[in-house]
Amino acid sequence: MHRLPFVSLILGVAVALAACGGSAPEASSAPTAAPTMAVTEPPVSAKPGGKPIVTVDGAKVRVEGIGVGISPQFPLTGNVLMKITACTATGVTPFVVLRSATTNLAPTYVDPETHLKNLSGKYDVEISPAQSCAWVVEFIPE
Repeated sequence: MHRLPFVSLILGVAVALAACGGSAPEASSAPTAAPTMAVTEPPVSAKPGGKPIVTVDGAKVRVEGIGVGISPQFPLTGNVLMKITACTATGVTPFVVLRSATTNLAPTYVDPETHLKNLSGKYDVEISPAQSCAWVVEFIPE
């Protein structure tokens, strides 16, 4: 006679499990989309694979391009702040070689900002970032 309550208990648990869906959910084979980030490079007028563009506004000079390039020559005089914009996609500041047409010196810079002293003459920049990197180097009088 003690079996009836035991059987009723087992039957009640089985019904409860069936009603609650006691089994684990099936794994989905559908791929899940990874979150995306909008990445934008600084706006430049240059085209990929083209020669860098130099814009002179008074004593301020802006050199811009996409990917590897050597700019046309431009004048720099006195003390100048050189600002290099990092590639947004990589977060890396590209190496910039500032070549003097007068002395043929060609130091390499990678810091986002560098204070240059006693410049005089014509210069060009050579830059070697990733191919898709839009870059800007600005020279601002101090």
